[in-house]
Amino acid sequence: MTTQNTTRRDVMQMAWGMIRGTMQREYRLVQDWTPGPSYGRQRATTAAEKRAVFAAALRKAWATVKMMEASRAARQPATRTAAEIRDQIAVIESADRMGTAGLARVDALHAELARAA
Repeated sequence: MTTQNTTRRDVMQMAWGMIRGTMQREYRLVQDWTPGPSYGRQRATTAAEKRAVFAAALRKAWATVKMMEASRAARQPATRTAAEIRDQIAVIESADRMGTAGLARVDALHAELARAA
């Protein structure tokens, strides 16, 4: 999978691959800790438990993709000059409201500024 064009499909395939590989036992069997005659025995997972395992696999897949994207971005050479990047940072920081998207963009620009300088 190339990290430049990672799609949701790729992330879903990665998550299912995790389930088929290392998380297969968690997806199929669980320990039964409810009081009763089957206490402590293995049983088949319910749909809700399978969804929880798949959600954990999706979180791991997204984290992996984000890490791959961050390492790819760190290896890319800066295409803009430091002055242009500083100007963009100033424009974003001087806005009335920055928001979370603005904060993320400023962080990315600071990282790019560090590479450019």
